[in-house]
Amino acid sequence: GDSTGAYCPWGSRTASGEAVRPGVAACYPARLGQDFLLAGMEFQCLDTGSMVGWGNVDIWCYSASCWDEACTEPCPAFNTYEEITWLGE
Repeated sequence: GDSTGAYCPWGSRTASGEAVRPGVAACYPARLGQDFLLAGMEFQCLDTGSMVGWGNVDIWCYSASCWDEACTEPCPAFNTYEEITWLGE
């Protein structure tokens, strides 16, 4: 099934060249540029990651410290196994 996680702002730019911001996700490289729905919210695959598989996404979120639980905000889908609806497929 699908799975999600969260990642913190290690850099100011995504793999697509755009700045990180709410609504950005890291996805499998072949999905770069695709939009998807998760937990009633729309996200866009603008980043990639070595740990992100085909059916997985990591949602970008802000955290003052990337090691604290604040990283789950504003990421309601953090650590869930809800179905991802890929738009445009």
